[in-house]
Amino acid sequence: MSLQNHNIGRIKEIDGLRGAAILLIVMSHFESSFFQSGGVSIFFVITGFFMTKIISDKGINFSIVDFYVSRVNALYPQLLISTILIFFAYLFFGELDRMDVFLDSFLASISSTMNFYLIDQGDVYSNQSYINLFLPLWAFSIIFQFYVLYPIILKLFFLFTKLDFNKLFYILAFSTLLSYFVYIYFLGIGSEVGNFYHPFSRLWQFLLGGVVYCIVKIYKPKKNINFTYLGVALLVIWQFDLSQINFVYTTTIVSLSTALIILSVVWNHSKKVTIFSSQPLTQLGKVSYPLYLWHMPLIYLSSLYFDEFLVVVITLFGGIFFAYGQFWINHKVIVNHLLKVKYFKYIVFFISINIVLASMYALNNKSINSATLKSISTYFENNNLQNKLKSDFHKKYSNFDRLIAKDSNGRSCQTTELDFQCVYNKHGKNDNVILLGTSHLAALSQSLKDRLVDLDHSVTIITPPGCPYILNYYSNTRSWCSAEHMEKVRDFILKSSKPSIIILFTRYAYYIDGKLKTDPGFEVKEPVMSSIMESDIVNGFRKTYQDLADMGHKLVLIYPVPESYKHVPRELRKKVYNSGFSLNLDYSKFVDRTKSSFLMLDSIKSNNIYRFYPHKTFCDDYSGCITSTGGRILYNDSNHLSRHGSELIAPLILKLPVFNNENY
Repeated sequence: MSLQNHNIGRIKEIDGLRGAAILLIVMSHFESSFFQSGGVSIFFVITGFFMTKIISDKGINFSIVDFYVSRVNALYPQLLISTILIFFAYLFFGELDRMDVFLDSFLASISSTMNFYLIDQGDVYSNQSYINLFLPLWAFSIIFQFYVLYPIILKLFFLFTKLDFNKLFYILAFSTLLSYFVYIYFLGIGSEVGNFYHPFSRLWQFLLGGVVYCIVKIYKPKKNINFTYLGVALLVIWQFDLSQINFVYTTTIVSLSTALIILSVVWNHSKKVTIFSSQPLTQLGKVSYPLYLWHMPLIYLSSLYFDEFLVVVITLFGGIFFAYGQFWINHKVIVNHLLKVKYFKYIVFFISINIVLASMYALNNKSINSATLKSISTYFENNNLQNKLKSDFHKKYSNFDRLIAKDSNGRSCQTTELDFQCVYNKHGKNDNVILLGTSHLAALSQSLKDRLVDLDHSVTIITPPGCPYILNYYSNTRSWCSAEHMEKVRDFILKSSKPSIIILFTRYAYYIDGKLKTDPGFEVKEPVMSSIMESDIVNGFRKTYQDLADMGHKLVLIYPVPESYKHVPRELRKKVYNSGFSLNLDYSKFVDRTKSSFLMLDSIKSNNIYRFYPHKTFCDDYSGCITSTGGRILYNDSNHLSRHGSELIAPLILKLPVFNNENY
């Protein structure tokens, strides 16, 4: 049955589906949003569907070169225009002290390698994600990479099969299932971040779109078959599923829902499927690409100056304004005029490819980056609004960096290398003290170490980032956090000449209950410890700490520090900008967030346990939890203590009886 008989052209309802997808993406990126998005997966399936259609329309006459030229010309000029404008907007309004992160992300975006750049960063949403205005372009990069590979495969297939869509269906269906199960397998044994961003991990979603096209091509139902409401129901149920979900669940549900919706809208196109045919959604769908490019920069830049309500308003209205403006320029100027000039489309293609290659080279050449960074920052620092704001900000608040101990070579003790080099006053007369935790204890390390050495304790610091000490645990996302690492730590403790005082502290709620959505950029909400060997993370902590106590060590358990749902220094800077000076955290939210953490720590029983409660210093039941005092900011971000925060509680920790050779 021919394609024409199925009447597949531009389908209004699929434009509406695109509109729904981009709306989900934008709404999910606001700080307090409850939306779980999945919009990227929708775009992947739609792309696979239309890619298969475009190539199949011409069959053996399909030209790979013409396809590359048309796709690059359709997408890349828009990408380049928006990223350059965003680049200059950042120079005037963004944080120039994070220029290194921004410049790398800019180069990754225009080289269409953002996904590989983020893999290199080593975290699904790195600590730098809030500064990465181009973070969503990881999805565009994957689509661009798919454009390179898929036409070659289909061209070869049609050359040998003469447009046999039955064979194509079976091949694509088999390939979809195979790539899906391979993806699940490698997700279980490999890097979580690699699977999140790698194009081959997403291949099955594109192939699923191809399978849907083959079904439409081969089979036309004699009676009305409508899966639209089922597909929408699955999407809605998933959006409001407040349980902690994982990556596989997310991509599977959303992709299958999208496939069902596409099948239905194509089969029933003549009957008009109304759910996605509304004017607002179809119009959003037509500008979904430029809106995707603009929404994150608008969120980030406006969030530097305004509260969330205004951020939402600016992003929605500003995003639509820029999206429609760019859409108009692209169609009226570039498509309808410039690209119709003889040979101009090839010139645009050639220039675009060279920009891609040049930016890839610059991204990997740190000397070029460094020189560029210095010249740009110097030129704009006097005209940058953030710099002017920081001047007023620092008149009110002093430095809020972290105070992290360093070894004899000047290297930070917050290191991924487990070499036990952060040892101080090795032959101290009093008890050995081991600081054992993650970056949150590292933020306390200098303040504690200085005071402990003054008390003639020997001090060893073991604070690898994102790697809490839990026996039988390893991380797929952090290569340094392995089962071997845990055993090395345990062997080190066992070989201590005498029982030690072990100070234990990490961001327990993060590992037990999952991430807080503190910054834009999250597509998937999921438990942090997806690769834990123990079925229960709480039992993992409990057994490990009980093991240390049973060895005869004295344990100092530092209970949770209140977390902010916002980046504290940035929020306080906004307060200064808007004539305010304080920011308190909700005490009830702290109690709710840390309930499981408190129960776990309270369950560890031993005469060798000493407990310290930071919230008793930071909080009261009525006014909440402070984030600053006397012009000193107590947080470095949303959850790590600054030098002032560590200097506030370190002396209080050392007042515990264990450091005075007393008993409770």
